[in-house]
Amino acid sequence: MNIQKILEELRQTQKYKEFSQKNPDSFIYAIFSIIDTEKNTGEYQFDFFIPKEEKIASISYPFETNNFKVHEDKIKNIKPIPKTLTIDIDNLQTFIKKAKEENQNSQFTTKIIAVLREGIWDITCMSAAMDILRIKLDAVHGKTLEFKKSGLKDFIRVEKLDK
Repeated sequence: MNIQKILEELRQTQKYKEFSQKNPDSFIYAIFSIIDTEKNTGEYQFDFFIPKEEKIASISYPFETNNFKVHEDKIKNIKPIPKTLTIDIDNLQTFIKKAKEENQNSQFTTKIIAVLREGIWDITCMSAAMDILRIKLDAVHGKTLEFKKSGLKDFIRVEKLDK
């Protein structure tokens, strides 16, 4: 899936036309996606910033079955995602594979949770062995900014019970 193609599909919907007419200064500021590499499926959410209200409106793909949801929290200092991306949804897995090779990691990724905001992909990859990779990719320049590996046990805290 290419972000511009998905957005073009959104722009053709009546929901978007009504939303943009009501919020002409709104812009897309974040994309949230969950990709299942085993089933070759994906879920995508697009977040729009509404400057006059300082709020976020979200809509999920497929657009015909979902509506815009305006969140109650007020947010400031939001920047739009860049118009030109080297790393898009359709080639995200290629760049993840490259980052894994650069860091000598051969684990098979089963799920990818990726958030694009301010030109940076913040990615969490999970494997069947419950290993977790945290990767930050510059979506404009195609460079790996951060690569961290951890296991599920790193997130679980065990406390001793006093008897």
